[in-house]
Amino acid sequence: MKSFFFKLFLLITFLFLSSGDLLAQYTWTKYPGNPVLSGSGNNTWDKHVFGACVFFNADSNRYEMFYSGSNGPETGWHPYKVGVAYSNDKINWTKYGNPVLAPTPGSWDSTSILFGCLIHENGMYKMWYDATGSINRIGYATSPDGLTWTKHPTPVLSSGTAEWESNGVAAPIVLKETGGYVMYYTGVDLNGTWNSIGRAVSPDGINWQRDTVHNPVLSPGSGWERWVFASSVVKVNGKYFMYYTGTQKAGGLAISTDGGLTFQKYLGNPVLSLSSSGWDNNYIETGWVILEDSVFNMWYSGSNTTGEYLWKIGLATSPLLTNMLNAGTYTVAFCVKSSC
Repeated sequence: MKSFFFKLFLLITFLFLSSGDLLAQYTWTKYPGNPVLSGSGNNTWDKHVFGACVFFNADSNRYEMFYSGSNGPETGWHPYKVGVAYSNDKINWTKYGNPVLAPTPGSWDSTSILFGCLIHENGMYKMWYDATGSINRIGYATSPDGLTWTKHPTPVLSSGTAEWESNGVAAPIVLKETGGYVMYYTGVDLNGTWNSIGRAVSPDGINWQRDTVHNPVLSPGSGWERWVFASSVVKVNGKYFMYYTGTQKAGGLAISTDGGLTFQKYLGNPVLSLSSSGWDNNYIETGWVILEDSVFNMWYSGSNTTGEYLWKIGLATSPLLTNMLNAGTYTVAFCVKSSC
């Protein structure tokens, strides 16, 4: 009998430790001093700010945030542009000022550029972004300093043949993988709805091949997630944690244990919700996530229900639990002070 209970204890302990990678992901605490980035005021290109992509630049020894900006309803929200801000502590940010990437009149990205996703690799900035002209497409640009950008002349990913992505593709998330890159993107259906999330791979970041076997890797549900788009994917020792937004009212988590090919939604979703009052009590979008010093950091976007419904960017954190560090199958070797 003693042997039975001992084995049962070991089994429970194993299951607890095996699920440890999930436990740290579910409790998010919003920084009490939020928002950490606000718009620049009336009649500015970034009166509203959202869609942050943050990484630590070891070359400059600072955090860099590439964010989307818009003047808002006064101009019909368009054109969206991408700007950059800098920080030494992840909380206090200084904007560069002018947008660093903007639409090109008369081109396929003539209306807006937003949701820039960055990888800083071998001293070069690489950005994949959501561009709109007549429909949403995904573009690519490079820069030696994060300020002066050279656009690839044509979209690197356009509409697919499946109905869920037949009217465009949007919101790219790109990870560096062995032998190339993987992109998670959102499909736009014939109704103009940001519908499901797909996956594509590329050897060079320019030529992309859709995963026709597994796509879409995440589909809508009901209620707050009747449409979805992803904001960040974090690798944790072979597991992939995807943070996504549903109807701009809450944020969810989905997990992949097969190398990012298929995802299962966390049953306890949502993991990030509206505040009862304040600057993020109307809309909310999950944001970019990095791990540093055993803490996950997410820069999320939100807006309020009063005044001009201003979009701003806040910080939320979630601890990496001690039992994750002690479990033999877990080590901290991912997304530490780097783009993911």
